[in-house]
Amino acid sequence: MELTDKYRWKIIAAVAFCYLIYAVVVQNIPPILGILIDTFHISHTEAGVLMSLALFPAIVLSLPGGLLADRFGVRITGIVALATMILGTVIVAMGNSYFVLSLGRLIIGLGAAVLVVALPKIITTWFARREIGLAMGVYHTAFPLGTILALNFAGILAYGLGWQVPIWGSAVLCAVALLLFIVFIREAKSEQSETLKSGNLLGAIKEAGWKIWCVGIAWALFGGGTLAYFTYAPDYFISSGRDVAQAGLIASAPMFGSIVLAALVGMLVDRVRKKWLFAVIGLAGVALMLFLIPQFTNYAVLLAISMGIFVAMFTPASFAMPADMLPERVRGIGFGIILTCLGLGNALGPAIAGMCRDVTGNYWCSFMAMSVMVFLGIIPIVIVRAYKKTKK
Repeated sequence: MELTDKYRWKIIAAVAFCYLIYAVVVQNIPPILGILIDTFHISHTEAGVLMSLALFPAIVLSLPGGLLADRFGVRITGIVALATMILGTVIVAMGNSYFVLSLGRLIIGLGAAVLVVALPKIITTWFARREIGLAMGVYHTAFPLGTILALNFAGILAYGLGWQVPIWGSAVLCAVALLLFIVFIREAKSEQSETLKSGNLLGAIKEAGWKIWCVGIAWALFGGGTLAYFTYAPDYFISSGRDVAQAGLIASAPMFGSIVLAALVGMLVDRVRKKWLFAVIGLAGVALMLFLIPQFTNYAVLLAISMGIFVAMFTPASFAMPADMLPERVRGIGFGIILTCLGLGNALGPAIAGMCRDVTGNYWCSFMAMSVMVFLGIIPIVIVRAYKKTKK
């Protein structure tokens, strides 16, 4: 047990690094949208599709990926997923047309869809009995840190050295993540003993139950709204008079709050145990900040940082819910359900925001769409809470 207790912190470090690199790979497109639009003569909607393509496969593959993780273990599925992401990133870096860029982003999405199911399952396996909130807080610190790195450095490298440079850099980082995954990730004994025996996808989904779908819908709405923000915020702030560095800094500001507070919120979740309350407050706060940013652009830095505080409340609390709802043998399916919904939200969110921008000629309508999407995520969380209270 002592060995397990010590080794699991190496596990969370490796998992968090892989999630950080996932964020870098996915988020290196928004800072170079302007270059891609000019170079390949594409619209804002088409540029948004490049972002969505890396996330669209999650709609189709998260459930099968969760089944594979439950059936064969996270180690094999994670290695294959990271290798696929490396291939897709290399294709994007070598792309000389919109079609090739789209193909590479789609291949990235194939690997990412499986990876982001396997990673949280690893955490619940090693931390389900205690400190699950803290572990999820650490895990969700990685994504904002990766996003900050991408939004602040990808644009600078692209405008200074060429748009391919940040893409090649993310390919190298992804290879490092694969190496660390191979070296450190191990199956826990409990996971080996509770491996899903059947390959029946529908049976596993039925066993997971309807409440996990409510968590997934909340994540779809949250992800669609926030990803649309990270996709178009750099271009919005550049069009508002900021330079590239300032635009990237403001766009990534919500992530600073998450980096500082996610682990702390996770500890509070472990202590207070009202995960639903943290999730609801987080969603309401993010929606409000998205509504206010285009109204008070001069205060965008403060509003964006405040958004990060609420992001830090929602993410670890909601991602810790499956550990309470599901037995270990179907947690991969549970996270597959969440990420299937998130994939749908991520695919639609940036495209909807880009369409609003193309139709109206400004970003005000886009920000309103983002705000509404996130706010609607409160409803399914409240439904789960109301059902639980009724059962008592």
